[in-house]
Amino acid sequence: MLLGAALAALIVAGFLMSFTLSIDDFVITFFVAGVGVTTLPLQIYSMIKVAVTPEVNAISTLLMALTLVVTLYYTRRFGFGEEIAAA
Repeated sequence: MLLGAALAALIVAGFLMSFTLSIDDFVITFFVAGVGVTTLPLQIYSMIKVAVTPEVNAISTLLMALTLVVTLYYTRRFGFGEEIAAA
């Protein structure tokens, strides 16, 4: 059970890190993306060039909410930080 909890936490942490880095690497994606390929960072950038629309605000809100929900779920599910509080 302990190994499964640790693996689940590591997998989720890896997913969140890779997702964050994929959005952060906009410049590389901008120059390397092929014709007809539209990633989420490129789509957001193309929407922001004209003006900040409600769609951009909605996408940003959903990304923040998803990150918060996943973080809180795994914190409560696996009890991260309890070791520090007990010390």
